[in-house]
Amino acid sequence: MEHINVSAVVTTKMKILIFTNKFEYLKRKKNFINKLIENGFEVLVLATNDKYSEQVKSFGCKILNIGISRKGKNPFYEIILLAKLFFILFKIKPNLILNFTIKPVIYGSIVASFLNIRVINTMTGLGTYFFDKNFFNKFFIVLFKFSQRNSDIIYSQNKDDEKFLKNLNLKKTKILYNPGSGVDLKYFKETNYPKENTNFLLVSRMLWNKGIKEYVEAAKIIKKKNSKINFQLAGPIDTENEFSIPAEQIKIWANEGCIKYLGEVQNIAQYISESSCLVLPSYREGLPRSLLEGAAMSRPIIATDVPGCRDIVKDSSNGFLCKTQDVDSLVNVLNKFISLSFEKKVDMGKKGRITVEKEFNEDFVYNNYLDQIKKISRT
Repeated sequence: MEHINVSAVVTTKMKILIFTNKFEYLKRKKNFINKLIENGFEVLVLATNDKYSEQVKSFGCKILNIGISRKGKNPFYEIILLAKLFFILFKIKPNLILNFTIKPVIYGSIVASFLNIRVINTMTGLGTYFFDKNFFNKFFIVLFKFSQRNSDIIYSQNKDDEKFLKNLNLKKTKILYNPGSGVDLKYFKETNYPKENTNFLLVSRMLWNKGIKEYVEAAKIIKKKNSKINFQLAGPIDTENEFSIPAEQIKIWANEGCIKYLGEVQNIAQYISESSCLVLPSYREGLPRSLLEGAAMSRPIIATDVPGCRDIVKDSSNGFLCKTQDVDSLVNVLNKFISLSFEKKVDMGKKGRITVEKEFNEDFVYNNYLDQIKKISRT
């Protein structure tokens, strides 16, 4: 990967730095980056080098590499990371930082506060760090509140997270709702509903807390009665995550014949178009992209009644909600869907498309960012 010389980044334009864990997070943010550039901003991206680095660079932004371990908790290495970040931001001197994912939100905000750099943070979901009742949870909340003392804006991606963040009483920081990352409706087009056998599709990283075990157990139960029902899994094995499902376990499930593992697929729209229904029995979400993309392509969606999922799934309208970590509840709604007529399934899918068009179009999401960035640039 070509690295840029941070000391050579000089411009008269307002400089926006996007800071996130990995370039992978931005692989579908071409339209967002292009919108910023088209509006006269210079865009730089700071993230950990991965196979998507050059793809993100091709969007027209400059890229810089910084090594972040998402699960690292060694104080020595975290201090070194903060020092590296301070050096990079001091040399680049961006006018504004857009932080995405939890470590960049915290570390980026702390360093920006010292350097008097404006900040917009996006909480892509409130994970276990916020809700586990232990010493680390208490320490994490204190650290998070400290980091946000001078941030301009925190965007939440669902209404539950917005309420939680407002209850933290971050006095100087505006808490605003922005519906997820948005969906490119020109790419994720409405497609004809398949008339073949029922094909369920779960798209996510292979993590226990995405409800994948419950999905597999439900598949075993349903396939005993109807072997023609298909259950697919698509997504990468995220070994850095503490909830990662081992590849060996996924291979065991696949060999049992209850699911088909597609791996990490690039053209996910093709698989969605061939599916009958998108499923995500997650324990908690920000706003799940897979459900948004499925609904955008006029597919019914099934998910758990948890923050993030219930923001997009309208029960018995564009899909069904089930209880979290409850295989029986998931089996019940899957069977309820299977028993629907073809016409009803098509109608559910059309309602999902309408919901995404009205509430989750990426143009709406990106314009929210742009409006706030322009306000900040004038102050």
